[in-house]
Amino acid sequence: ATPRSDRLSGYRRALVEGGATPDNRLVVIGGFRANTMEAGAATAAELLRRPGPRPTAIFTYNDLVAVGAMRTLAKAGIRVPEDMSVVGHDGIPMGAFTSPALTTVAHHTAELGRLAVAMLCDLLDGRSPDQVERLLPTELVVRESSGPPPAGAAEAR
Repeated sequence: ATPRSDRLSGYRRALVEGGATPDNRLVVIGGFRANTMEAGAATAAELLRRPGPRPTAIFTYNDLVAVGAMRTLAKAGIRVPEDMSVVGHDGIPMGAFTSPALTTVAHHTAELGRLAVAMLCDLLDGRSPDQVERLLPTELVVRESSGPPPAGAAEAR
């Protein structure tokens, strides 16, 4: 599994658990360099071009993609969060300084770094690092870029 596939699976699982049906028409997967602000701008533009009701929220692969998506939404006259919410993933410090401030799923990067260094030290010492999947805690940091769906919005999908 990759972070991208894990996040997509989690998104779909959360929709189902919340009583909604996942709709692949609402998923845009970026290509090479898909974790950049430029990719966020391009994928948000692609999402807006698609037929059907406009989504009420965008959940992105990471915070940089969310920043790019917010730029595209602003250029299209779509207000965040009044018309569409945006949520990132990573918890980078820049998210607190965007306008509006970015809601994000924050990682505990210090613990991630500690585990990575421990694995590297094992390799350097000739030991095989544990092949155990580790799930690290995350935290939803609610800021200004998310809110309830606009009045009269289509039923959440």
